[in-house]
Amino acid sequence: MKLFFDNIIFSLQRSGGISVYWFELMQRLKHRADVHYVNYPGTRYHIRVNDLGAFSYPGVKDFRLPIFLTRFLPFLTKLPAGSVFHSSYQRVALQRDVVNITTVHDLGYELGNMRTGYRRTIHLFFKRLVVKRTDGFICVSANTRKDLLYFYPFIDPATVTVIHNGAGAAYRQLANIPATDHLPGRYVLYVGGRDPYKNFEKAVKMVSLLPGYDLLIAGGKPLSPAEKLLLNVQMPGRYHARTNLSDDELSLLYNKAFCLLYPSSYEGFGIPVVEAMKCGCPVIVSNSSSLPEVAGESAITINPLDISAGAAAIRSLEDPAFRATKIAAGIVQGAKFSWDTCAAQTLDFYHDIHTRKFGHHR
Repeated sequence: MKLFFDNIIFSLQRSGGISVYWFELMQRLKHRADVHYVNYPGTRYHIRVNDLGAFSYPGVKDFRLPIFLTRFLPFLTKLPAGSVFHSSYQRVALQRDVVNITTVHDLGYELGNMRTGYRRTIHLFFKRLVVKRTDGFICVSANTRKDLLYFYPFIDPATVTVIHNGAGAAYRQLANIPATDHLPGRYVLYVGGRDPYKNFEKAVKMVSLLPGYDLLIAGGKPLSPAEKLLLNVQMPGRYHARTNLSDDELSLLYNKAFCLLYPSSYEGFGIPVVEAMKCGCPVIVSNSSSLPEVAGESAITINPLDISAGAAAIRSLEDPAFRATKIAAGIVQGAKFSWDTCAAQTLDFYHDIHTRKFGHHR
């Protein structure tokens, strides 16, 4: 059984949850003798792809068309019969004698959270084609599995499994937190993108109600002029932004943070929540989608649209006993999520779906 991994996400995303998932999965499967990569001219665009060493392993190239077109099209190169094709971003091989695996990270487009207009229409058209060609689906949370089967009821539930994401080894409680002059004394941490459904504006307003706290914005794209205007109006001199962070740098931010504020209305999983818990950083999350599933009882859950409730949740962590309880619960909950486990379960799933389709291992 040969495994073909489509690295297209590294040409589409410089950083982000999907590329983190793919990088961690590839790190654990790349040494297998039966692994082959599908690489692209822009693969080196991603900030960590050189750490993976994808270009030093056996592979095939898919250079026919520009990447903005290739991302929507099926993989056409002939593969050995009985191979497994797993794309990092919604592509399938057209061959009938190949097993197609698709990881479903969220159903944001179906819910209307990600895009509207023609972009959403195009995305959903091609996604439906991928869904129909997929032999086995990996969902990153039970909530995502539920959403997938709701929007695509023709899928056989037996072909859909839940395999949770993890967090890298760098995300842990530091015994000795180094002194840093470049970080504020007490800050609330916001990690990730700032699309409308992420409720970044609400997060800013929550922290703005607490004069004793700064807001540190980590990851995502550089602040836009509109975002800077919002911050300067709501909390002048009390915000900081960091981009292109290494795992070690982000781990330090979690370790020093007063808490992680993650008020997204919809997430397929929410990797920053696990990273924070493993670092002993208290977590405040939305009471919707997969976030309660991932955070468990360790997090404070809020209505992400209720600004005063968000501010009160932050303030509640000033109680030392309550804070210690949440940190301890987060360490226990975070330990349930591992990239090693994710990789092992993924490999088992390949075999299960391969056997389901062909009746034996080729």
